[in-house]
Amino acid sequence: MIPSGYRFPLRDARKEITGSWIDINTRSKTGEALSGELIAIQNDTLYILTSEQLTGISSEKVKDAVLYIFINRSGSFAAVTSLVFVPNIIAAIGYKMGGFLILGIPWVITGTILSAVESGDKSNLLIYPERDNLSKFRDFTRFPKGLPPEVDRSKLHLEVNQLGRSN
Repeated sequence: MIPSGYRFPLRDARKEITGSWIDINTRSKTGEALSGELIAIQNDTLYILTSEQLTGISSEKVKDAVLYIFINRSGSFAAVTSLVFVPNIIAAIGYKMGGFLILGIPWVITGTILSAVESGDKSNLLIYPERDNLSKFRDFTRFPKGLPPEVDRSKLHLEVNQLGRSN
């Protein structure tokens, strides 16, 4: 689950001040998994801000990783399709005429196809090592040129939602 503060639509992916969300599995004895904001990549170390702390992981210890650049819209297409079809269902029940259901079928077919195509599209992800190398992840960090020395690492925090809790 990606916190709401890190689920960007495509049009806002490069405008956000935060880094993208990353899930990492490491090559450790315990097979540690981390999820958090990708802060920076420098000197072959990935800096991930989790809900607990800023953690540095050597790129050699990264077994696999998925970086979520932006959210795909498959859920939106499915929701809109359902909402558009609801009046047809209500009319069919209210007027006891199934013809109203047939009128909504083109919307259902179109929405289902769009949702299926979008959910199968993985262009919103960078996947290491299957498709991408870790150097491509750098563009989607909070600090693409590396962690500046003047940044107080203890003051970095995850995007906070309206209730004041970390997502």
